[in-house]
Formats: sequence, C-alpha cells, structure tokens
Amino acid sequence: MDPRLEGDYPIKGVHKAAMLAYHCLNRNPKARPLMRDIVDSLEPLQEPEHVQNEKPVLTVIHGVADGQLKGKEGSM
Repeated sequence: MDPRLEGDYPIKGVHKAAMLAYHCLNRNPKARPLMRDIVDSLEPLQEPEHVQNEKPVLTVIHGVADGQLKGKEGSM
C-alpha cells in the first residue's frame, strides 16, 4: 500500500480490490471478469464504508470447453 495513506483505508476494501485484480490476471482471457462487472465491483469501494452494501457481488466468468461462457456469482 501507498505509505502516504498512513493506514487510512478500509482493509476489507483493499482485500476486495486485490481479489478482483487477481481474477483480472487469469491466464485465460475468457475467464477474466467483464469490464461492466469490474466497474460494478469497484464503484461501491469509492463510498464511505458505512454507506456500502453489506455484500457486494463479484461475477467471475469461467470458460467452458465449447466456447460458451458460464458466470458464477459470489459475495466478495
């Protein structure tokens, strides 16, 4: 983390953003989250912690052998 933040950030928000980044780095491009899902996941992190929804949802896309995509939703 940037030391200039002096610890003034929500740890849960940092963890959620890190997990999203991890999913974006998947070797299989079709398994990476869609940009709209990334935006939906990051937007709540901009709001103060007491205003955020209790369980934001991240949709992770998994590639299927026949080229179709299958989504899996879960709480972050």
